[in-house]
Amino acid sequence: MLGHRSQSAIRAIVALAKRRGSAQLSHRLADESTVPRPYFLKLMGAMVHAGLITAKRGRRGGYSLKREPASIRLADIVEIFED
Repeated sequence: MLGHRSQSAIRAIVALAKRRGSAQLSHRLADESTVPRPYFLKLMGAMVHAGLITAKRGRRGGYSLKREPASIRLADIVEIFED
């Protein structure tokens, strides 16, 4: 069974994949993936560090996938959050 962090991260990746193309604001993604915003930001930081997503600051900033959604495996996400 997957842990809470992995499940939340998967929902966040799915939300990003649905909105592919431009950077997405964290509060919109957090709301769509039903993850509390402060917790969501920690998850996203870990995924940025792991190279799954990119973060851009500024007026047109937000989060986006670094790779094509089809190339992201479930194991890529779970490895970040599970021991």
